[in-house]
Amino acid sequence: KQVLPTIDAVMLSDYENGVISPDIIEACIPAARALNKVIVVDSHGSLFRFQGVTALTPNQPEAELTLGMTITTQAELNEAGKRLLADSDARGVLITRGSEGMSLFEVDRPPLHIPIHRLPHASEIVDTNGAGDTVAATFTLALTAGASMAEAAYLANAAASLVVRRLGCASNTPEELMSILA
Repeated sequence: KQVLPTIDAVMLSDYENGVISPDIIEACIPAARALNKVIVVDSHGSLFRFQGVTALTPNQPEAELTLGMTITTQAELNEAGKRLLADSDARGVLITRGSEGMSLFEVDRPPLHIPIHRLPHASEIVDTNGAGDTVAATFTLALTAGASMAEAAYLANAAASLVVRRLGCASNTPEELMSILA
């Protein structure tokens, strides 16, 4: 709580290792909301533990697990996005969908389905390890800088398209990201 006034955003990346406990969630999220901070959650566990955040960034299997459903059609995807929004009280949900790209759901807006960002002369996908982390971090940074959720999702999609073409958990430089957006 003491650090919150000095930062611009909170990103809770939870791998269900016991680090993001209920006590941390109950202390952090309301305090960050009171200070109008961007709060993004990338959780590998139950998404509904994180109520009232700016956005959730699950991958499709995490969304399916949380909702107890399988997503195989566009209608099921749209239903999943709406349910995640309503049941988490988040302002947005960005579901990453591997080779299908990602889908953004916002309150009072139609779903936005973004195909994977294709790179000219790009090599094949080498390693998806860390792609979700890249999406969550880029999405958070863009929102913090004032981007709309749609703009932040497009940037996150582009950033992920770069890291999956490298072996291991990779990162991008600002210059690399700018070069594919120009």
